[in-house]
Amino acid sequence: MKKITLKHTILCGYLLAGFGLTVSAQVKIGENPTQIMTGAKLQVDGGNTAASTSKIIVASNGRVGIGTNSPATKLDVVTGSGSYGLQHTDGTVQFRTYIGSGFSNGSQLSAWIGTSTIHPLDFMVGDAARMKLTTDGKLGIGTNTPDQLLSVNGDASKASGGTAWAVFSDKRIKKEIRPFTDGLEKVLQIKPVFFKYNGEGGIKASVKEEVGIIAQDMQQLAPYTVTETETKIDDSGKGLLQFDKADAIMYMLVNAVKEQQKQIEKLTAALGETAVKTEHLQQQNSALSAEVKALKAEVSPGKYVAK
Repeated sequence: MKKITLKHTILCGYLLAGFGLTVSAQVKIGENPTQIMTGAKLQVDGGNTAASTSKIIVASNGRVGIGTNSPATKLDVVTGSGSYGLQHTDGTVQFRTYIGSGFSNGSQLSAWIGTSTIHPLDFMVGDAARMKLTTDGKLGIGTNTPDQLLSVNGDASKASGGTAWAVFSDKRIKKEIRPFTDGLEKVLQIKPVFFKYNGEGGIKASVKEEVGIIAQDMQQLAPYTVTETETKIDDSGKGLLQFDKADAIMYMLVNAVKEQQKQIEKLTAALGETAVKTEHLQQQNSALSAEVKALKAEVSPGKYVAK
């Protein structure tokens, strides 16, 4: 293998190139021309000792290592503690991946991927956004306009049994507690409907029929169950209405059951009183029947003989 060596004696820098028709052709840029990694095709060093870690290395198997002499994947980047792994920017938006330790002793490891500038993060499939994380921390799946911490446009499921999601309900974290009294009267006015989404407002058009309510109806009936969002779809200036307290219906039903139970108990008590009165009347009727029978016996023909 032939070599060409360029040396700058003031800066102690070397460019070493080996070339030929064999697989041993190599290029190295560094301070020590005698130390070159076995099998390296391109090596850029920052130290002049055998133990120095190459800054960049292209191995004979085609793997590229940055900060490592033995890249384990096609691109292997190793950074020091507190350093970012990769950064991609257009001059304004910065997208970074990071892995490292939150403490100097390495006791808490962490990793993250995302923008380090105030810009949303889109997750793309087929050049279309399938999931979006907004700058205020709201995550949308199937929608580009999430209005809650988690907004799902479509069906969602969870693996464990039941349909309810867990929520903190400890009295110690609550204040301004007051009774919720809406019940049977409200429930009887709720109007469930079949419908399909029409594709407006960033919501995917429905293929199958949905079952639900109309937010405007609930706004009139129970205003606390409806919130106006910032998403606007017409010239009315009003944002889309969101039915975000659907669980209130469950507690309306709880109160409705209680109200009906009181009605049942009242009717049961009334029926009990009626039963007692009926039994008393039956006893009176039986006594009267006995008296009538006795009177009939007294006046029956042949009992009295004329003198």
